[in-house]
Amino acid sequence: MYVPPGESVNAVSFYRNQAVCAVIGHKDKKCLYQSENSRHIYRCQSEYVYTLTIPAQNMTILEQGSMWICRYVVDSSYRSTDVILKIAIDVHKVLLIPTDSLLTIREGTQKEVICVVNSDAVPAPTITWYMESSNITNMAKKYTTSITVSGNRTDNNKTLQCRATNNNKPPKTASLTLNVEYPSTIDTLSKQDIIEGGALSVTCHVTPGNPSYTTVYWTKVENSGFRQNGATLRLLNMQRNSSGTYRCTAENNYSSGEKGTASQSVVVNVLYPPTVDTLSQRDVIEERNISITCTATPGNPSFTTFWWTKVDNPGFIENGATIQLSNIQRNNSGTYRCTAENNYSNGKKGTDSQLTVVNVQYPPTIKTLSQQNIVERGHLSFTCKAIPGNPSSTTVYWTKVDNSGFRQNGATLELYNIQRNSSGTYRCTAENNYSNGEKGTVSQPMVVNVLYQPTIEKRSLQIVNESEEITLIRDIVSNPLSNASWYDGKQMLKTEISVKTATLTIENTMCTDTKNYTLVVSNGIGNTVTAMVDLIVNCKPMPDTMFIILGVTCTTRIEFSTTLMAYPEPFLELQYENGTKNDEMKINITENKVNNFTIRIRQDGFEENNFGVYHLRASNNFGETTVIVNVIKQRKPDIPRNITVTCKVTGAIVQWISSFNGGSTQNFTVITLSGQDGTSIYLGLNDKGENEIHVTYQGNLKPSVTYWFFVSAKNSHGSSLSKAISCTTVKETTSSLTGVFAGGVVGALVLVTIILILVFFVHRRYTCIFTFKIAFEKRNTNMKVDTNKESSNYATIKEQQVHTERDMYDELTQNENASQYEDILKKDNHGNKEKLYEKLQKSIDNDVEGKSPNKMIPLKSKESSDDKFGTEKAEEYVNTSFMK
Repeated sequence: MYVPPGESVNAVSFYRNQAVCAVIGHKDKKCLYQSENSRHIYRCQSEYVYTLTIPAQNMTILEQGSMWICRYVVDSSYRSTDVILKIAIDVHKVLLIPTDSLLTIREGTQKEVICVVNSDAVPAPTITWYMESSNITNMAKKYTTSITVSGNRTDNNKTLQCRATNNNKPPKTASLTLNVEYPSTIDTLSKQDIIEGGALSVTCHVTPGNPSYTTVYWTKVENSGFRQNGATLRLLNMQRNSSGTYRCTAENNYSSGEKGTASQSVVVNVLYPPTVDTLSQRDVIEERNISITCTATPGNPSFTTFWWTKVDNPGFIENGATIQLSNIQRNNSGTYRCTAENNYSNGKKGTDSQLTVVNVQYPPTIKTLSQQNIVERGHLSFTCKAIPGNPSSTTVYWTKVDNSGFRQNGATLELYNIQRNSSGTYRCTAENNYSNGEKGTVSQPMVVNVLYQPTIEKRSLQIVNESEEITLIRDIVSNPLSNASWYDGKQMLKTEISVKTATLTIENTMCTDTKNYTLVVSNGIGNTVTAMVDLIVNCKPMPDTMFIILGVTCTTRIEFSTTLMAYPEPFLELQYENGTKNDEMKINITENKVNNFTIRIRQDGFEENNFGVYHLRASNNFGETTVIVNVIKQRKPDIPRNITVTCKVTGAIVQWISSFNGGSTQNFTVITLSGQDGTSIYLGLNDKGENEIHVTYQGNLKPSVTYWFFVSAKNSHGSSLSKAISCTTVKETTSSLTGVFAGGVVGALVLVTIILILVFFVHRRYTCIFTFKIAFEKRNTNMKVDTNKESSNYATIKEQQVHTERDMYDELTQNENASQYEDILKKDNHGNKEKLYEKLQKSIDNDVEGKSPNKMIPLKSKESSDDKFGTEKAEEYVNTSFMK
């Protein structure tokens, strides 16, 4: 013990359960105590150490748990710790609760097992738990007197043991056997993929549980009414609604009446193709776009691939659910197939398809219509042939482009008594009705070309001043366009092809351009149309000759005429050569045509002093012209000139130009002399006028013979003989050769022979009272007149020269041939040669004078044979157009 400071007593008190049971101390080196319980033994170990001992024989259960303490007897605050007395009792009894030797427990459940040890065991025993040989004490509760056993099939039939020990004694044990009830075990089932329509067989492999007797059956999670007993699930003709989770269940019966159940699920995956939704027919108008989307209820698996094909085109394929057909054409019509496909797990494919008809609607077709040419007032009937479109029902009608009110139903266009205003573009339209209410329309234009003969625009005459330019214009209405020709009389001046307007330009107009021009127009339709186009040129007087030689033989009276061109009508005055006016001669002017005038001058009682030169002055607003008139005594004609001869086989063509007739009417005689036998042929011909070409044909000649040809001009005052022209006729065997010889002078011997033959002709002169007229036109009776051709209303100088009995003389100049014979024909001869020609001329005159007027003279023409004869006659013709 510890004696507190300042204290001297060494003694303590022992307390039991807070009650003093003994006091013991040490005093005077002696151990002293005081106690009421004799069962206790007290000792002093030293002055400061004191013990209380309860012998084993005196230990009772009453002491179990008693609390003992010692305190300093002087001050109780000085004390020991409390000591609880515990009595050691060995474990001598161990048992388990539940007491059954076989503990049945269901797998997955727990049961508490209590290990009971004799309750008086002191100290408290140490309890350990074993499962078989494995210490599982750590699974016990805090005081290890109980343990919770979990049902685990691995512990089935194992021994659970409780071991208890104290006081270092060998443990006492209690044990039981575990009967763990558990369900069967089913092997895991793998997913089953089966193609729709196939058969499924799945066996459920079961490991028996505890108890081992097992019942196996199949159910379907999604179908509570489905049950199939047995370990093998059999499903025939699998359909997509057979897909689902099937459960294999294995059952055993526990002792508690409950069931041990085990199950395994298997997913049955029925593979089936997608289902393509029904596709309706699609109507689309040609050249538009169409988009068709194919939809499908997904199959299993759900991932779907789409593509399109065309039934009648193996090469057509387009991937994707939507087919796009742009600018669709009629040949795209047809049946299209949409195919949907999925891929099965076994490598196979599930497919489904739907057909749709693409109906390309298009208008009818009309072939190109050719232009229809129809003559005015005719009947046009034309049928427009339309090839049906889609739909095939077609309506056809006609319209006119430039006439909105024109419509004619039906395929045939009928136009009766067609007029030119019916020309134009007609349109044949063919229509069909599309399913969307629109119309398919196609049309073709057709030009109706109404053909009609030309008409020429009427215009008033045109007047232009001389030397100015003028364009004659006439509009032509015709279809087709007309060809236009401008004529001056019979002479064509200009031709224009396919024109609407005919024009004739005269750059430098002259007085002679005053005339009726004829415009002839035709286009192949109807008759040729003509129109007179009048042109008047303002011009000063222009006579057809500036010099007039007037041959006069008598003095009773003088009368002559001439023509001139002028516009307007000229003023006339006849003057003597000295410029004084001649009032003795009376002037009369007659309008032949609008610009052509005949001037007639007459004087009665003509005297010797009236011979001479006169000036005929003609004037108007545009100028003045003077005609020189030389009044002379009549004489024999001048010699014909420019003689040519063309020999044929049995004839010859003789041609010459006439000269001045000496103031009296002259006639011509062609004399042909044979160089072979000296025979002669005479052929008479009337004069056509001065400076005119005369042509005649001399027949009855022999082939391959040289002939000599003379032309004699004769009037009442005498005759003139041309030079001889030799020509040899062609051999009969030669058809392509002709001999043309001109101007050859006869050889002396042949000339003498000719002269000897001709000296027998007697020359005779005529003397009579003569009335001379100038510028009357003459025509040969054999000349043909075109009565169908409209004559010009205006005369020209050229016309006057061609058709006058005697033309005006430009100059008083003799030509070359006249000069050659002038000396021969004079009364005073200068040599023997001249005398011979004079005799020849006289003999010609006498011969012609002595012939009968009706004697036939051999006359050869292209139309007559060599042995035919005819009498050459002349007829006077006067153009009186536009004459007053």
